[in-house]
Amino acid sequence: MNKQIKYKIESLVKKINDHNTQYYIHDNPIISDYEYDVLLKELQNLENQYPDFIIQNSPTQRVGVKPLDKFSQVTHRIPLLSLSNAMNSEELELFNTQMKKGLNKNIEYVGEPKLDGLAVELIYENGKFVKGSTRGDGHVGEDITENLKTIKAIPLYLNDDYAIPSILEVRGEVFINHTDFENLNKKRMESRESLFANPRNCAAGSLRQLDSSVTATRPLRIYCYAPGHIEGLTFNSQIEFLKTLPKWGLPVNQETQIGTGKDFLFKYFEYIESIRNNLPYDIDGVVFKVNSYEDQQTLGTRSRSPRWAIAAKLKAVQATTI
Repeated sequence: MNKQIKYKIESLVKKINDHNTQYYIHDNPIISDYEYDVLLKELQNLENQYPDFIIQNSPTQRVGVKPLDKFSQVTHRIPLLSLSNAMNSEELELFNTQMKKGLNKNIEYVGEPKLDGLAVELIYENGKFVKGSTRGDGHVGEDITENLKTIKAIPLYLNDDYAIPSILEVRGEVFINHTDFENLNKKRMESRESLFANPRNCAAGSLRQLDSSVTATRPLRIYCYAPGHIEGLTFNSQIEFLKTLPKWGLPVNQETQIGTGKDFLFKYFEYIESIRNNLPYDIDGVVFKVNSYEDQQTLGTRSRSPRWAIAAKLKAVQATTI
């Protein structure tokens, strides 16, 4: 009997985690939200009856037991630098000129939408999620591990079908998409709670809750976009790193593209500008990075920002309020 219960719990955990992967990594839900909730409820009921059979990567283990008094601090092994901005096409062209001058060749770039969310760092040791923090001042951030655990798109354990580094630090942007934000505010209106002003403020406030059970009620998502410190595995380029992340179960933005030279910078910027209003989340620009990590090392960093990357800013969206 106990063997059957243990097997049932393990198979439910696997099934729910697989559904999270389909939903958040592949954007391909294969069951309805209702069916997902039924599976989760069944798992919770079994775990309540048989607490000895709860396993570490169970989706029920995402919420911390007791609220924190305050956040402790985390020092980033590699600083989370901010990016310098290109406010117009001349500045974007100047960036390309500087890259060509610094490397003496035509440059391969990776372009990705710049989400309007909160930068965080996730730390995995031997595949287990052990710590998460905010950017802070770039050198020291706040430990928000318990809150990040509540985000279903963040695996508590990396998929070990692929080689896993002994230490993996990965940077990402936490955000709330438009539909989830509207549904959240609709529920708050029905229960006569104050409404959130915009998705970014809501995401920021949710990540800074001392009680992770509050964070768990907010529909937070994440896209991972850059490595921090890594031990036990080497990557040669940004695109190689981004292609590996989903294999481990970490989501990346599907609009990321790779291309060469100034023409790619302008073409990709125009493409993102053209689809901006149809994206399911808020963006405020496009990030371009030199693809080769060896080239990034050659170009180096300034005190506050890397030389090998730039944020090309989109015009602010204007709307008339009543």
